[in-house]
Amino acid sequence: WLNEYVLGLSNELYLVKFPDSLLKHKFSDVALALYLKHNSLLVGVQTKRKYSEEVQTEIVINPVDYYISKGDQAFIIAPDIEDARGIEDCSLKDFFTPETPSEVMEELSRMQTKPSNKTLFKQLDSRYIAMWETDLRGVLWNHIIVIGRIEHLEIILEPFLTTKQLVCFVSDKPPGDKWERIKANSRDCLYFECCLTDVEELSRTAINFSSHVILLSSRISGSSMEDSGILPVVNIIESNFSCRFTVELVDE
Repeated sequence: WLNEYVLGLSNELYLVKFPDSLLKHKFSDVALALYLKHNSLLVGVQTKRKYSEEVQTEIVINPVDYYISKGDQAFIIAPDIEDARGIEDCSLKDFFTPETPSEVMEELSRMQTKPSNKTLFKQLDSRYIAMWETDLRGVLWNHIIVIGRIEHLEIILEPFLTTKQLVCFVSDKPPGDKWERIKANSRDCLYFECCLTDVEELSRTAINFSSHVILLSSRISGSSMEDSGILPVVNIIESNFSCRFTVELVDE
């Protein structure tokens, strides 16, 4: 809670004008795009409405179905005014919501070519991404996340071979020979190396925007419990994210 408190202290509430590019767009869509692209929170709108013959200023908090109008201003929670002004560069036209794994790979390739992203990926051809180097929020959408022992990944992948849904395996260990074999047989799978107890790194897998998270049973070395390795991760996900997940538990 202390980290969250300190994080809250580092943010302030700003009032900035909506750019013309966002006019007539839905508040909820703009809020999501702003959060994913600029990590800022759009929490409300200041608008003007006419009552009888008098025009009054009105503040609306989280108007989910409201459409942005000319002259509206945005209430944004951000670390500083420059971050809040990120809304000026926020275009829903460029907001990426991939439909297929091939589109995801194209977007990753496009990201890799940007000068500022030269170190984002170790080797895109290996389909391995280190989550401390990149943030895939706003890139991945409706994907399946699998956390656990890679020995079980091949079995998990079988039902998804015909669905064209991207499967992302998340591990706190670098890929090895088993991954080389798996990726040779499955084109629609990525490998994320991530500290499973680091909320920020888990967030970067776009876990909140995944279709489902599958947590496979694993054991901590020296423990007699088959589930000892995965239960702490379950607790972190349950406490910090709003995604749907399924946990494999072993009946001993």
